[in-house]
Amino acid sequence: MRVLVIEDNPQDQFILQNHFDELDGIYDLEMNDSLLSGIKSYQERKPDLVFLDLSLPDCIGLEGLRGILNFDPNSNVIVFSGNRDLEIAKEAIKIGARDYLLKSQLDSDRLRRTIHFTQERLQRERIQIRRQKELEQFSKIAAHDLKSPLQNISQILEILKIQDPNDETDYLELLGECIQKMEQKIDSLSSVFRN
Repeated sequence: MRVLVIEDNPQDQFILQNHFDELDGIYDLEMNDSLLSGIKSYQERKPDLVFLDLSLPDCIGLEGLRGILNFDPNSNVIVFSGNRDLEIAKEAIKIGARDYLLKSQLDSDRLRRTIHFTQERLQRERIQIRRQKELEQFSKIAAHDLKSPLQNISQILEILKIQDPNDETDYLELLGECIQKMEQKIDSLSSVFRN
C-alpha cells in the first residue's frame, strides 16, 4: 500500500514510520514536509492513503485538506494532528477526511484500525458506485425495451390515419394520448435511476 505522509516534524515522521513498521503488510511510505511537495508527490505516486498534518510551513489548518481534495476529490486523507479541537475534527470529516487522528493518542493498534476501517469504507463505496452503474444500465435497457412497442403502436396509428384521413374516431386520439403518458412514465423511471 502506498502511503503519503505530509508532516514537517521529523519526530512525528519517525513515530509514524515506527507504527507502520509494527503493522502486518507492506507499506511504502513517502515523507513530505510541505503541502506543495506533498501534492507534487501525490501527482507522481497516486498513493492509496494520505496522512496530513494540519500545521505545515506552507499551510495552516484545514486549507491543506481542502487543497488535496480540490486536487483529487477521491483522495483518501487521514488528518494526523496535534489539535484536539473537536470542531476542527468534525469539520475535517465534513470536508472529506476519512478520519482524524490525534498524534498524542496514536499507537500501532489505532493505526491498524484506522487503515482497516478506511479500506472497508472504500470497498463499500466502490460497491455502491458499481451498483449505481448497474441500475443506470438496467434503466436504459428497460426504457429501451418498453419504448420499442410504443414506437410500433405509434407507427400503426400513423398508418391508420393515412388509410382513412376522414376518420375522427376518438379511440385513435385516446390511444395516442395513452402512448404519450406511457412514454412519460418510462422517462420518469429512467430518470430515477440516473439521480
